[in-house]
Amino acid sequence: PYAWRVDDYGRQWRALKLDGVSGWALKLLEDPVEPRLLWLGTEHGLWVSVDGGERFRKWTQGVPTASVMDLAVQPDEHDLVVATHGHGIYIVDDLRPLRALARAGTPSALTAWAGEGLLHTRAQPAGPRFAGNSEYIGENEPYGLPLSFWIDDTALPHPHARAERERLAAVATQVAGGGTPAEPKKLRIEVRDASGKLVRVATPEARQGLNRWWWGLDSEAARSPTPPPPWGSAHGVDVLPGTYTFTVRYGEASTTTTGEVRLDPRVTVKPEALAARRAALLEAAALQDQVVDRIEEIRQLRADFARVQALAEARLAERQRQDPSAEIDDADPLKAFLKALGESGKQLNAAEDRLWQDPARIKGYQPDEDALSRLSVAEWALGSTWDAPAPDALGYLSVARAAVADALAKSKATLDAERSARAAEAATLELTLFRAP
Repeated sequence: PYAWRVDDYGRQWRALKLDGVSGWALKLLEDPVEPRLLWLGTEHGLWVSVDGGERFRKWTQGVPTASVMDLAVQPDEHDLVVATHGHGIYIVDDLRPLRALARAGTPSALTAWAGEGLLHTRAQPAGPRFAGNSEYIGENEPYGLPLSFWIDDTALPHPHARAERERLAAVATQVAGGGTPAEPKKLRIEVRDASGKLVRVATPEARQGLNRWWWGLDSEAARSPTPPPPWGSAHGVDVLPGTYTFTVRYGEASTTTTGEVRLDPRVTVKPEALAARRAALLEAAALQDQVVDRIEEIRQLRADFARVQALAEARLAERQRQDPSAEIDDADPLKAFLKALGESGKQLNAAEDRLWQDPARIKGYQPDEDALSRLSVAEWALGSTWDAPAPDALGYLSVARAAVADALAKSKATLDAERSARAAEAATLELTLFRAP
């Protein structure tokens, strides 16, 4: 392929170095903001240069190996529009980190750039309700704010398949020779509001070079007694518009940048209404965390009971083995202790049922009278609008608040009583596997 860079309105022509670029050159585009950022479309895909054309690398993130016929930059969104032959149109979101790389060169240290986030985006109608295959709707960028960061660490996976195979082969050779390959460091992203309060923490996976993490414009989600779903963690409470600080930590290195969260201009909600909604939802989330803490405490005590039960049963079995003719009645201390453990288990189940409906134990329809069900109704009512909570929604929250307080008080009384009684009996029987409170 051949491509030239033209400067000074045609007075200077310079052939670009296209080493490694394959396919006929079809389109060359200079970024309108940073002239050192060049895009090249060929028969075999999209290529990018951040050094004014000295070296081009193939762009493989979301753009297929297809003839790239035309390129354009959307100036408001800072996106690259890629038109291919036979494979449709693709969008490369937010070119500002690439412009920074072209302007300052490849960073030698950890570096981050934050974009902008549009809160409560209101999508345009898609047309017919059930369009089927009669209407094509392309994929939009993820909801939230993009945080891009650069990590220069060869211990991380390489973004290109061939380079990654070579890296893994080198690691295997090092291990075969008795060496110890370097391990990737821990990555942590912290989001703080204008007051410095920690809002969100994330630990995404990283690769060598340029990475991107999308923040969903939310606080840390309330904990759940069930495992997270396969599609990821739950969405937390929406944050408020404003400036947020992002700290990226990789091992001992760290870098900080800021990003702006704005309200969708089509949403006419006053700031005080957004704040009232967020405060109510945060209270509901805090109540849910308290419920989950108590559920985990019950589970831990149930596990303690199971361990000490196994030890007691083993002792009974050993006595039977030593004297098969001996009869062990219910008055035996070990048998009485096992019976008491069974009753304690029933008490723990009843205490847990006040907190939530465990699908592993409770089948069929049950009245939504437990604390977590009350909270779910309140969270649905509070989150059903972007405006300030209505009186009925606050009423649901009040009911949930009372249900949580009642369930926590009663479950604590049950936990304390059962733990204390069984701990004393276990100590008398010298069953040391039981964990004291």
